[in-house]
Amino acid sequence: MMNKIAICGAGWSGLLLAKKLQDTHEVTVFEQRKTLDATCAWGTPTETLKELCNEHHLNIADYLLWQSRKLYSKHFKKSAVMNMNGLCTFNKKLFMLNIASKLKNPIKYGTILKENEYQDYNLIVDATGTRSYLGTLPTDKMYVCYQELVKFDSLPYSDFYMNFKQSETTKYLWMFPLSDNVAFVGCGSLKGKDAYNEVTDFVETYNGTTYKRYAKRLRVNPPEESSPFIVTKKSIKIVGVGNNIGAISSFGEGIDPSTATVNMLVDRIQNNNLNIYEQQVMHNLNWLKRDYQLYSQLKNGKVVSAMLNMMLNGQFYRHRFKVPLTAINSFKVK
Repeated sequence: MMNKIAICGAGWSGLLLAKKLQDTHEVTVFEQRKTLDATCAWGTPTETLKELCNEHHLNIADYLLWQSRKLYSKHFKKSAVMNMNGLCTFNKKLFMLNIASKLKNPIKYGTILKENEYQDYNLIVDATGTRSYLGTLPTDKMYVCYQELVKFDSLPYSDFYMNFKQSETTKYLWMFPLSDNVAFVGCGSLKGKDAYNEVTDFVETYNGTTYKRYAKRLRVNPPEESSPFIVTKKSIKIVGVGNNIGAISSFGEGIDPSTATVNMLVDRIQNNNLNIYEQQVMHNLNWLKRDYQLYSQLKNGKVVSAMLNMMLNGQFYRHRFKVPLTAINSFKVK
């Protein structure tokens, strides 16, 4: 049965979902912004990018910008370095533009789906990332992610860098390389001013030149803090996908888990059975519980506990980041 489906949000999840559903359903994508953009750091596990490029018949070389060798981190006054060859940065915006170009129906930019239009569709998908249609929750943690595209004479750190701040409101500062002297420098905080100050201080300290500035609100909650995944309004079901239902790691990486929720939702829609969607997501993204625990350990400077955590969850982390079993031996703390 062909359904009329409205997808609200032309971000990562919305675009992938639209492309996967368009051959069997009539899909319309609504996007509040006037243009498509990809604001966050463009970092993801390299395996995820490979799988996505293969699935969508794209050449990974057209998107891959940087492959990690090391991960540098700072926890209060302690610095650490770890062998990490499973992360990459890629041209997320170009990837999304290419997916958008393959959609049969043009995206309705600068437009939101209004309540009096709900009856025109059999199903509405909230892909906004902020539960704009599902409804916000008391547990929602809305971080301001501020990021700058910066050119340095040479990178302050030769590879990926994270600085876990001793703050109740700030996640961490990151530097994700795009080339030998260009990187994204960003920070996520419950207070936008704090995120801005952290980034500008880092850029000024290392004499960087800022070429572009980005900012967005990012919901960072695990799946168990994101129920319900499905609501009914105006007699029409609204179902969430991506960040709306907790498909984001505690570190703010949402590409891999959001893609997983897209695949699960497609499967449930095609089988005309949304009833087990929430249960399926909870089961398949169960690894996020350990991920949030890992972040808490790193945030509190418990580096050894964090490495033991990675070892205990070794199969998952080896798949995502190619972390060897001997990783704990290569993690040097100064």
